[in-house]
Amino acid sequence: GTAALVRQYFLDGFYNSSSIDISGMLLKAILINGAQEISYIDNAFRSTATQYYDNNQGFGRVSLVDSLPLAGANTFAASFIDKATIKDGQTLDIDFNITDNGGRCTENEFRVTLVWADPPGATGCVRCLVNDLDLSVQKIGSSRIYYPNGRGSRDTTNNVERVILGNAVPGDTIRVTIDASNLDRSEQPF
Repeated sequence: GTAALVRQYFLDGFYNSSSIDISGMLLKAILINGAQEISYIDNAFRSTATQYYDNNQGFGRVSLVDSLPLAGANTFAASFIDKATIKDGQTLDIDFNITDNGGRCTENEFRVTLVWADPPGATGCVRCLVNDLDLSVQKIGSSRIYYPNGRGSRDTTNNVERVILGNAVPGDTIRVTIDASNLDRSEQPF
């Protein structure tokens, strides 16, 4: 049901006042991007602490109100890129200028999620990712690079990569980098 509501949000023009038929990749990215952390899970007779990206919760609990901007329901702004492509060996840098969204934004969190449809890996493969795109985030003026999925370096395993930057404030410029480091074709849609 939640995925259908995301699709309807775009078809009904809530994003930019025109009807948009979004890809499954964007739909998946939106649901993952807004997912919220689960602190504990109930294991019948005991509670187990969890954290993002562990085997208990992965990207977290789906939260529609944290996934799409909607007047009167939340205070964040969002930008979506759909049906884009990147060429083998290419690096895309996309800069985002952080604002307070006309005084409405009360969060200091910047989130970005990259999803692509990867072709099937070979039967019995150990490292099954065929087309490796790499996501990283850097605050302009800082040397620190943030990598996806709770890692300290690039993710060469998954075709879903998310970075949460918890200290973005108005006036910051955040650079999102997508690197097509190893493709089996000339370009990869995302």
